Amino acid sequence: MRGPLLVLGSIFAAFGGVMGWYVWDSSVNHGFEFGYFGEYNRLTKAVRAVPGVSITDSWYHGDVSLEEIGLTLSVSGKRAELFFGERDPVREMDHQAAVLELQQRIESALTSVK
Repeated sequence: MRGPLLVLGSIFAAFGGVMGWYVWDSSVNHGFEFGYFGEYNRLTKAVRAVPGVSITDSWYHGDVSLEEIGLTLSVSGKRAELFFGERDPVREMDHQAAVLELQQRIESALTSVK
């Protein structure tokens, strides 16, 4: 009788631990490059690495995971907006590759703004 109770208690403890981690991690952005806000933090870090670019506003659509992310940028006094869908490849790139890709997207966004 003690064995099944121990197994059942372990299952409940593991479930409680996972749920506790999810609630803690998704309720506040702790600045980590992993977890619920990981892709958002990696993206904003890569954007900040682009010379002359600053983030003036940002938004995200939170659900079970962060789905869409949007950034409003200031580039030499000009405004540019970038949007990243849930399956956007830049969200998975390493830092240097993301910086290069973001530089191209920012240039493209600036040329499309009138």
